[in-house]
Amino acid sequence: MPAGRPTKYKKQYCEEIIRFFDVPQTKIQKVTQITASGVTEFNKEVPENLPTIIGFARKIGVLSETLKEWADKYEEFSVSYRKALELEKEFLIQNGLKGFYQPNIFQFIASNLTDMKNKETKEHTGADGGPIQTKVTVEFVDAE
Repeated sequence: MPAGRPTKYKKQYCEEIIRFFDVPQTKIQKVTQITASGVTEFNKEVPENLPTIIGFARKIGVLSETLKEWADKYEEFSVSYRKALELEKEFLIQNGLKGFYQPNIFQFIASNLTDMKNKETKEHTGADGGPIQTKVTVEFVDAE
């Protein structure tokens, strides 16, 4: 009999994690605007709360690290976990493209929650786009 606490893993979490992440990315909110010319009501598209691995873990009473361990141990959960990460990424991308997030916040969240990273490239070229020319001159001088 293995030592330690019994696992809290349940096969039903495979479906639950997908349901948790496969939600509408936005909702329609009724807005009332009062101006000098009167009251105007209109519908406005707003983002839903971003579903996260941390949020799902909290919902089922475990740590997010536990979900990763389950994904490593149980093949059926691994597939669902990876799908959930893709849904999380898609949710973030689509709402980011709609301008719902400030660019710096979007960049921070995307690089910390997903596999998206900034890619910075530097190119060094010489005159007219040619190679850089380096000239080294050595002089000997009297040490007087």
